[in-house]
Amino acid sequence: MADQLSVDSAGLSSAASRSADIADALAATGSGLGARSQSSDVGVAAVDAAFTALRARASRKATQQAANLGTASAVYTHTDGDAAVNVARSV
Repeated sequence: MADQLSVDSAGLSSAASRSADIADALAATGSGLGARSQSSDVGVAAVDAAFTALRARASRKATQQAANLGTASAVYTHTDGDAAVNVARSV
């Protein structure tokens, strides 16, 4: 007999929500660097720009992950509901 597959759709929904929160936090984080005039500022600005781009990419990935987890939760919940109806009909 095959192993039983069990999906925690509430856990998937919770993970989707946490991923969305992470995406929002990443998108909202700023550098906090104001106008500066030291000779090293060009290098600092370049590193800051790289980190800003990294946060933006990470935010997009977390947003997509949240969407995928939410979709997975909805699909599993719907499938379980359909399966329950089919079992009830056959009994």
